[in-house]
Amino acid sequence: MKKIVTLLLIAAIHLSVFGQTSTITPKFGLTVSNMEEYYNKYKTGYLFGASAEFKLSKKISLKPELMLEQKGGASRAVYTDENGWPMAPVDLFITFNTITVPVLLKISPFNNNKIYFTAGEYAGYMVWARERLNSTDGKFNNSKIAIEKNYCTRWEVGFSLGSGIDIPLGNKGGIQVDVRYEYAFAHFDPKLLTTVNTFALSVGYQIGTGK
Repeated sequence: MKKIVTLLLIAAIHLSVFGQTSTITPKFGLTVSNMEEYYNKYKTGYLFGASAEFKLSKKISLKPELMLEQKGGASRAVYTDENGWPMAPVDLFITFNTITVPVLLKISPFNNNKIYFTAGEYAGYMVWARERLNSTDGKFNNSKIAIEKNYCTRWEVGFSLGSGIDIPLGNKGGIQVDVRYEYAFAHFDPKLLTTVNTFALSVGYQIGTGK
């Protein structure tokens, strides 16, 4: 819990340093992720949270976010019984919810400032994780296993690359559609030696602050 509070404080410091925002954007969306070494098949999830934008120039903004993202992966395994005979294939799914704090640079290179590109880094903390086994013969169908804390890598850092479009709906509002790729390149506590690739699609409503 203390680590979660620390992560929230980091987000608050980013906001306080710049003081004034141009927009605040609550958002929600979908994730598609995998874990390269063990769970190499893709798994879908969800995300929701909010972002703020601080204008640095006419075409460049700083965009810190606070998100809850569901990530994970999937794989298929075939086990054997005590006699060495293959059993029914088992689909493995790992799911974890992570609080992430991305800090992105947003660049709008075109004159209308609608299409933009983002790049930056993020820090994340895993809140919980579960593993599910689905056997094709139904024997282990939808059984859930709680993963112990000492098995998981709770903290991670990574980079994010993305693009999107701002669709104005008025003087102080609009729709934002955002697509991005996230890759965890380092772990603070590397007990589970794997990396996470995530593609995310989100839709948000921009609220102009007028500042």
